[in-house]
Amino acid sequence: MQSYFVPLLDVPYFLLVQHAPAPLAGALLGLLHGLAFLPAAWIAWRALASDPRRHWLAPLLGLAGLTSQRGIPVRAGQHHG
Repeated sequence: MQSYFVPLLDVPYFLLVQHAPAPLAGALLGLLHGLAFLPAAWIAWRALASDPRRHWLAPLLGLAGLTSQRGIPVRAGQHHG
């Protein structure tokens, strides 16, 4: 469990939303979060080195890594509905 973050981590976000128009701030934040796809797809590409399907499977796994639920433990026999 994360209990403490340095408050200075919020300074760039604060400055962006205070000084940029809302659509621009939203686009920049979306771009920043979208860049996480690249390392996720690269890791999948490397993990599938010998798989002939990796040219289409690696990007899908990278996308799945960005859209998966985080912070929800799933145990054997446990269903979330």
